[in-house]
Amino acid sequence: MALINCPECSKAISDQSISCPSCGFPTPSEQIDNNDLLASSRQRQKNSGCSGATIFLIIIIVLIGFWLVSAYDGYTEKARQYSEEQSEPDKESPQVQGSLFDSPLTQIPMLLSGSGEDGRYFLISHFASYGIENVKYARRGKESDSFGEMQIDCTNGKIRKTSSDNLEALTSADLGDWYTPTPDWTDQDIVNFICPIESVVSKNIEHHEVVEKVVTLEAPKNEVIEKVTLEQFKPEPVISAQAIPREVVLSNAPSGSEKEYKVWEPPIKTKEPYNEKVVNKAADDKKERDIARRKSDDRAICEQAIKVNSAYLGKDDPEYSQWKAIERANCMQDKLYE
Repeated sequence: MALINCPECSKAISDQSISCPSCGFPTPSEQIDNNDLLASSRQRQKNSGCSGATIFLIIIIVLIGFWLVSAYDGYTEKARQYSEEQSEPDKESPQVQGSLFDSPLTQIPMLLSGSGEDGRYFLISHFASYGIENVKYARRGKESDSFGEMQIDCTNGKIRKTSSDNLEALTSADLGDWYTPTPDWTDQDIVNFICPIESVVSKNIEHHEVVEKVVTLEAPKNEVIEKVTLEQFKPEPVISAQAIPREVVLSNAPSGSEKEYKVWEPPIKTKEPYNEKVVNKAADDKKERDIARRKSDDRAICEQAIKVNSAYLGKDDPEYSQWKAIERANCMQDKLYE
């Protein structure tokens, strides 16, 4: 143990004492310990503050990282959904395609491809652009439906087309190169359905045309074909005269067996604009020629019948005498068709 002087009163005190017995001032060793304790406490407080800030900063970093990961996952999911929608555009198309057949559509007749395809093709849309016919159509199948888009060059008889099970896919489809359609298949049926309509609308004839009418007389032993030319100026788009057969019964044999003559007059058809006055005059002229021709035909038939049965005129049979009088009267009358 050693003696030291008190810093306050300068009296000798033991170095082991905590404070000076006279003035109560702490000994230097106690003051050093207190200073050490105070410094240690301050250091602990400082370390505690740094630790809290570090923990808070770590929490902020973790939250930011979690937000970034969530945002990236959401973006990835939206990108995947968008990619699926672009790669599979027909998810909603069955409803659209099903409702398409619920609306009234124009049927395209399949006259060349056969009865198996007839009634299956329907016109969806049709418009003309720069001399090219643009057509969209649908084929109603037993198992599934299909759709097609076709461009038609009616002037040159060329087409190009594409087909798909999805109607929306035709919007961006490539139609390919131009080619001539197969004569007896569905493509040609579609061409025949579209092109005649356009040709009638666009054609305008300024000069007159000569129309030939063929009349066939079917006789028992031979066939007589008579050609008559009828000049018409600007006939109407469709002129159709109904073909009505004339029947003349002639008894050629004593037994009474009968042969039948039939004169068929096919209708005259044309698809040109017409002048009403000229057409009416042509129709009247045609009617007069028909009456004169029928009178001539009936006279010839009656005279032939009289010659065939002339061998029996000498008999005392009232039936033949009566028949001869009736037939000759019919041959000489000019009012049969007036």
